[in-house]
Amino acid sequence: MKLSRWLLVLVFLLQITVALLPVVPFLARALPDNPNLRAILDYQITIFGIQFALLTAYLGIALWLYESAAENRGLKLLKAVNAPEIRQLSEHDFYEEFLRAAKRATVRVDIMYLALNAPDETRHEERRDYYVRLLRTIASAPRVRFRRIIRNSESNRRWLATLLPQLAESCANADVALLKETGREDMPLSLSVQLVDSDQTWFVALQTHEGSSGFRDLYVLSRDVNSALGGYYERLWKRSECVLSQGRLTAEGERIIQEFSNSAT
Repeated sequence: MKLSRWLLVLVFLLQITVALLPVVPFLARALPDNPNLRAILDYQITIFGIQFALLTAYLGIALWLYESAAENRGLKLLKAVNAPEIRQLSEHDFYEEFLRAAKRATVRVDIMYLALNAPDETRHEERRDYYVRLLRTIASAPRVRFRRIIRNSESNRRWLATLLPQLAESCANADVALLKETGREDMPLSLSVQLVDSDQTWFVALQTHEGSSGFRDLYVLSRDVNSALGGYYERLWKRSECVLSQGRLTAEGERIIQEFSNSAT
């Protein structure tokens, strides 16, 4: 039983006790013998005063308990309203959903590509199309900063040798950096996250990069999660080597292009 209910029962019992004071033999001893009218009137006034004091105390405490409960309910409701939205996504769902979010971005889009093999080596046409459409999205949103952390592998450097000139030609809002990952395993040690503005976060390729029959990615709509993972992204960005800065090739970017131009000839 709630505290307010116990309080109501207690006040009710006290009120009855005070009202029955004259007829309860043990309690009646507190009354004067052969009282006159003045004594009876004083007694009644005292009884009413005690009952009024009990009632006032009860109403005050009950109001305080009600306000505290209402405040707690308000906090719980606020937490429920601001609770993060979490959804599991298949590989197919991710491509379409992330592109829509990138097109609606107003400030930033942070992307990671941590697969060992370049996107153009995939057998899935949908995945190939996604990277073509992503390039068009970057070019169509010059006021939004697009950053990409890409795993440093020979396959990805070959892909970058073609991608970097395209970005340098038409995307002054693009930045690209290479992240060195130890080992040759397909799945890296680093966690691949994608961030859009200040509230949308995707955890990508949690178990595999492609070919998953179930869910592959996790979407979270939360400013707190986005802020926390934004710090993680910045940490990896600082550990990566920049090859394209605001649409301009760095020395390493030019070296990669030259490396694969020479190998092609």
